[in-house]
Amino acid sequence: MHNKKKEKQAESIHLIGVKEYQACNYDLAVKKIKEAISLNPTNPFYYNNLGIVLNAQGNTSIAIESFLKALRIKPNLHDSYYNLGISYSILKDFDKAIESYQKSIQINPKDIRVYNNLGIAYKLSGKLKEAIYCYEKAIEIKPDYIEALNNIGNALRECGRFDEALIHYQKIINIKSDSALVYNNIGNVYREKGDIKEGLLFYEKAIKYNPDFAEAYNNKGVILTEIGKNNEAIEYFKKAISCRSDYPEAYTNLGTVYKEIGNLGEALSLYKKAINLKSDFIEAYYNIGAINASNDNPEEAISWYRKAIDLRPSYGKAVFSLYHQLQHICAWDEMKDLEIKIDKFQNYDEEPFIHLARKPDAASNFNVAKSWSKAISNKVKSLKIPFDFQKRPKKDKINIGYLSNDFRNHAVGHLVIPLFKNHNRNHFKIFCYSSGVDDKSHFRESISKSCDKFVDIRTLDNIEAAKCIYNDNIDILVDMMGYTTGTRSSISAFRPAPIQVSYLGFLGTTGSDFIDYIICDRIVTPEDHAKFYSEKFVYMPHSYQINNEYQEIAELDLKKEDFGLRKDSFVFCSFNQTYKIDSQIFDVWMNILREVEGSVLWLVKNIFAEANLKKEAKKRGISEERIIFAEKLPLDKHLYRLKFADIALDTKIYNGGATTSNALWASVPVITIQGDHFPSRMTASALNAMGLTDLIAYSLDEYEKKAIFFAKNPLELAKLKDRVEHNKKTEPFFNSERFVKDLENAYHGMIAGVN
Repeated sequence: MHNKKKEKQAESIHLIGVKEYQACNYDLAVKKIKEAISLNPTNPFYYNNLGIVLNAQGNTSIAIESFLKALRIKPNLHDSYYNLGISYSILKDFDKAIESYQKSIQINPKDIRVYNNLGIAYKLSGKLKEAIYCYEKAIEIKPDYIEALNNIGNALRECGRFDEALIHYQKIINIKSDSALVYNNIGNVYREKGDIKEGLLFYEKAIKYNPDFAEAYNNKGVILTEIGKNNEAIEYFKKAISCRSDYPEAYTNLGTVYKEIGNLGEALSLYKKAINLKSDFIEAYYNIGAINASNDNPEEAISWYRKAIDLRPSYGKAVFSLYHQLQHICAWDEMKDLEIKIDKFQNYDEEPFIHLARKPDAASNFNVAKSWSKAISNKVKSLKIPFDFQKRPKKDKINIGYLSNDFRNHAVGHLVIPLFKNHNRNHFKIFCYSSGVDDKSHFRESISKSCDKFVDIRTLDNIEAAKCIYNDNIDILVDMMGYTTGTRSSISAFRPAPIQVSYLGFLGTTGSDFIDYIICDRIVTPEDHAKFYSEKFVYMPHSYQINNEYQEIAELDLKKEDFGLRKDSFVFCSFNQTYKIDSQIFDVWMNILREVEGSVLWLVKNIFAEANLKKEAKKRGISEERIIFAEKLPLDKHLYRLKFADIALDTKIYNGGATTSNALWASVPVITIQGDHFPSRMTASALNAMGLTDLIAYSLDEYEKKAIFFAKNPLELAKLKDRVEHNKKTEPFFNSERFVKDLENAYHGMIAGVN
């Protein structure tokens, strides 16, 4: 009788505890249920419910002990196995969670909650096939089980089974037509399919049914970013954050838009907010790395990329970006360690430009470019912007549009000034579309004045920019960016011109279906490389590269010593960026210094690479004092100081473009080694057009011997320098008028081909 009374009293107190739990008064609930247990310690349900409350408090490990006590009293209590599964899932111990859910199902095979949660555990452990099976079992028992229908839709979407996912989402809409969550998920399916219009439509439906739905605002912002509508995207990310201030993904996405438009300070602040909210948010770490890379701070970039990789070693984007920053600081030992695993990642993880600078293999370059262009094409195709070229008004002249981020103080900006100036205005009208910042330089001013119409499209989104180009009736659009910094390839992907051409900025194939031709020559792209290009080759008869023979060289009264060079030293130079210097070519350079007494190597200053380069020289038995670093100077002053160099040594994997042109313009001979892809054949093209083919080597040994020969034979070197001085005035390389005529002939050929 006494025990019955205690049990009754325990049950009353237990029920109070349950009510307190339902009212979210967890501390009081724990206290009351523990009181009930003290009165009746053999009731398994009390331990089970205590575990539920402890989980709600965040005391998951103690909750597990409580569920296990319940099971010791009643081994077939399926609810406790179910709750154990929840607890282990909270702790991310999915193997134990799966085992617990399976035991619950063995006891009660009709509990739809358990199948659903087992599916979630499988999904979180990367087993999507098993997850889908579990969701199907739950739906088999209860066909209108909305949560399982939604979960199976999400799992099918992750598998790329988009049509099946849509079927399950539609079943939910048939049951609950105002489900904002499901409309959002349908939007995700269409976005991943590349159907941007439908994606936007369903995100709007989600927002209509739930105006405070942060995820829908964020997802719509992502699509708007992908199509270049940055200003609209900013507003949607801000709305997402106003709905949910602890939303790390929205902060990161907003940061990425600010990064794209050049507001790096604001972007950095937003990424750091995201990390404060989610300490393992790899995308935020990666993007902080990218900002530091943009700011020419490779050491910081490397640190942040490594943090991202520590969190996810398989994060290919970060691994490739880390490699490129290691190139910038000449950390060759670390690069070697990375090379062991780097090629195991997917093509689309690596930026095509980084790949060109890493791998001199035209076939591999093509595969990487194809994967990038495919993603761009898929995004724009669904928007179906109808540009009709059949009903255009007839014109007396051919409209040529040049699209670039580099109409400023940039290597491309330095080279192209005579291009626009020398076009024949009787036959051509020249448009320049600038997506880059106005740096107020004389290069920017000269370019804007030498074209017929200069349009700043920096504030236009990709669709607006494409429409702008189309409305200008452009016949041939020349993309001078490709996949370089500030790329706006989506503009070209919309096909705003009937003929589209790649030229100068990106030295390789775009791998795309939206660029028809590439301006090149028979050296940078021999005929047998055509299979590695999506574009048709348009050969310039001499070199693919335009050069600026109007570029002034400063007149200064300075001596060799003013640039840190000894008066009696023999000066080898390489003013290429440090990411182009690899260990193989550095070996050769050190061999040359060893053989040529009193010689020095004059390199561009990079404070982050200096220590490594000095260390590498020392390792090869060369005094670090023989490596001289040159400060950055305005171009005219740089050209002046080049006269103190005796021989320029080219880099191997990625040659000098403007760097080689500058040396030759300053009458400094350049020795190169011809490689196997466009960037490693650029200087060979230049030397061929300069009538200096004897400076092209075809092996590192030959390269080394040429440099040593001229250094040790001053009379031969003097003759060579005279040839460079003479040939720059007589050979086609520095004849921009001739180049532009050849280019215009190519344009006429393209037009004739279309007509």
